[in-house]
Amino acid sequence: MEYPPYHDSLLTPDTLQEHYKTHDIAKTHHNVACLDSNNRVFTVFDAVQPYMKNADILVCPSNRPGIDFVAILRSLGLRGSGNFRYASYALNFALFQDPALPPGLFADDPVVPLAAIQDPVNTTMFYDSVYKRPTDPLIDPRCPRPVGLFGWDNFPGDPRHKDGININFVDGHAKWYRRDGKIPGKSIDSNGREVDTYTLPCDLSGIPGGKPNT
Repeated sequence: MEYPPYHDSLLTPDTLQEHYKTHDIAKTHHNVACLDSNNRVFTVFDAVQPYMKNADILVCPSNRPGIDFVAILRSLGLRGSGNFRYASYALNFALFQDPALPPGLFADDPVVPLAAIQDPVNTTMFYDSVYKRPTDPLIDPRCPRPVGLFGWDNFPGDPRHKDGININFVDGHAKWYRRDGKIPGKSIDSNGREVDTYTLPCDLSGIPGGKPNT
């Protein structure tokens, strides 16, 4: 059993649009990995492996060896795919299919098609990141402490480039933001209040017009 795979913006914009429109990858798997099952996990990075010359492209020269995804999965009683171990980047948890991850743990969360993104220019996909366990020092005192081992709050932005973060967006462009920079976009929180979708450097998950902190 495997996680249904994610889509990834490391593809060219044209190829990315084709994947978003057809959902070919996501429709091929419907099983959900169970914690402590030793299930093998197929991730967004595995999905784009055919488009990469080698897995080292996933590791930032300023962040070697990067986030140890195999070790994280092992702590959850799961296995990696064997295609890669380290990556220096995290993904927008709200954008990609995540049926076995919070907030909808074990729920069949649908893929977000490109046509449903209201503001692709300001919707994040990938960004410089580090992994933080609940007991680890926070990347910034304003950040919430993670409550689990694999959620958006475990992967804050990492301002490792001149106190800033490189962020990749749905439309295919990338941009450097200061650690306290602002990305346009508003979302509605659980109390019905309009809030910023993203709060750098702590939270880069969410979709403008949707829910924040997802």
